[in-house]
Amino acid sequence: MTGPARGRTVANVPSESKRARIAIDAMGGDNAPDEIVAGALLAQRDGGVDLTLVGDEARIRPLLTGPGAASIAVSHVAGEIAMDAPAAQAVRNARGTSLGQTVEMVRDGSADAALSAGNSGAFLAIALVRLRTIAGIARPAIAAVLPSIGGPIVLCDAGANVDCRPEWLAQFGLMGDAYAKVALGIARPRVGIISISKRSKRRPCSTQRRCISSDTSKARISTRTTPTSSLPTASSAT
Repeated sequence: MTGPARGRTVANVPSESKRARIAIDAMGGDNAPDEIVAGALLAQRDGGVDLTLVGDEARIRPLLTGPGAASIAVSHVAGEIAMDAPAAQAVRNARGTSLGQTVEMVRDGSADAALSAGNSGAFLAIALVRLRTIAGIARPAIAAVLPSIGGPIVLCDAGANVDCRPEWLAQFGLMGDAYAKVALGIARPRVGIISISKRSKRRPCSTQRRCISSDTSKARISTRTTPTSSLPTASSAT
């Protein structure tokens, strides 16, 4: 998740020449904080970013050893959000947790982006409440970059939303298009809609047709209905 949110000033948006400040939920995910700290150390060695690990300092500090460790900041917070915690409960209990504080650092301008490998539903819910969405985007989405013979594919949304309105699909396409251009260097991404439905009368297919009438002037949109068994080879749709 990144800031700033709707209605806030753009002073906190990093410029191209500014080092990005990333807040990391050190207590979220499998084998945390060990694996999260190990990943942060690798990222720090690559350079170009300022990292802050958020979580139980007593557990994080002993893991910060080796090259780059001294450059990683730690923000202590004792609480954690369980991987199986319902999203609504996580929002209510976010204060004083590593995930809640990670998002809050983006809100208050001390970080440019928040990263968590923990409870994705809780992460999205907390970020939506605390950061809101940018203008023109109704719902957040999870983007997954998948390999294919023809190059990387951005799958967006990859699980944040169960039932989508047509305009949301169009917005996901625009976000995926922007990410593919900026992060992956694809000059002209091709945007498509993948449905797992085998029956044309199911709602996803009608949603496809209605989606095309939305404002998609900034991206080329194509549609296809892909059976579930074919998803691993559907490498041409982004």
